[in-house]
Parts: sequence; structure tokens; C-alpha cells
Amino acid sequence: MLRLPDDISNPVHGIKKMLGDTDLGVYTIPGGCSIAGETIANSNFREETGALILAVQRGEKTIPNPPSDWKFECGDVVLLLGSSKALTTAGKKLASLDVDEE
Repeated sequence: MLRLPDDISNPVHGIKKMLGDTDLGVYTIPGGCSIAGETIANSNFREETGALILAVQRGEKTIPNPPSDWKFECGDVVLLLGSSKALTTAGKKLASLDVDEE
């Protein structure tokens, strides 16, 4: 028989306790973003930010746990899980704009 520890019998309380300082963040990729067209794998997203992509919403469609070959597009709404620092880093990566170097 599977038993939950007494201190997490309330599912919401238990999840928050398990996650500790981990949080959720929602970010919209702006127009002109440099990450557009890159796959999750090629962007080294998790390695560079420490954040995990839980889902992406594109228009009316939501893709839970997108595969590593998923290509980012400007306008995508990305749901992330990570520490405060990881979410801040991820938000900056998602918002970075293409800059013409001359």
C-alpha cells in the first residue's frame, strides 16, 4: 500500500514543500527575438539557464513538455520551472533581441 507522509497529505501543501524555493514563470517571446527558429536542444536552454520548459503555448495550441527539437517562435508563451535565478536568466535569454553587428 502506498502511503503519503503525514506532512504532505494536502496535495497543494505537499507540492509546495517538495519544490522548496523552486517557482514557476511565464514568459512571452517578443518580436525580433534572437531565439526564434532555434530548437530547445540547439539553444542549450536548460544548460544555460537552469530552467525547465514545462509547456509552450502557440496561438490556441498548448504543447506540454515540448520535445528537444521544438523550435521557438516569437510570440510563444513559455511556462518554466526553476529557481528565481534560473527564471531570471531564462527570461533574459527568451527576451534577447537580434542585434545587427556592423
